[in-house]
Amino acid sequence: MKNVTFYLFEPIEQKKLIGRDQLTKANIPTVLEVAARRPGGETDERRQLPDKANTRSQQRGGFKGEGYNANNELNRYEALACELAAKYWRLGKRVLIACESLQQAERLDEALWQRSPEQFVPHNLAGEGPKQGAPIELAWPERRGNSPRHLLINLLPQIADFVTVFQEVIDFVPYEEHLKQLARERYKSYRRVGFHLSTATLPT
Repeated sequence: MKNVTFYLFEPIEQKKLIGRDQLTKANIPTVLEVAARRPGGETDERRQLPDKANTRSQQRGGFKGEGYNANNELNRYEALACELAAKYWRLGKRVLIACESLQQAERLDEALWQRSPEQFVPHNLAGEGPKQGAPIELAWPERRGNSPRHLLINLLPQIADFVTVFQEVIDFVPYEEHLKQLARERYKSYRRVGFHLSTATLPT
């Protein structure tokens, strides 16, 4: 059975931003159910990467929702995507993070490289790294690797056109109404192509 898990973000009193060196459990948002079916109980586990010289572009892209700014910090959806990618890699999964743009992919790439050396997470931008790609790959509409992967983490405003090759997908429901509407459309699209829809929660 093909499954999509949605994470729903609550509003935050202050627009608390998450820097590349601040991906800690305290920064992970509370998530609520977006459907009544099969509520999850996933927990937040983390891996980190060694420092790397910052040669990437510092432009921004991707979900521009609550918790976003232009100072090289991750918004909440991007930070959670990194945490979940690390978690599933430790469970033996090969993960594809579908970014909205090259700029967003580079930003997540930099964030993963900033993690501490003892908690290494192997990853690369699509088209870089080993022939079959690293266990975690960052793709964007103009470039995606061809190696088989178990899990898709979607940061696109629509469902990926290749989504049906995956058995498992993670997606997000932002708090802002205009982004919620895009998530509703993705929800319908996943259902149309045969995915079972479920939710998961994280501890506060």
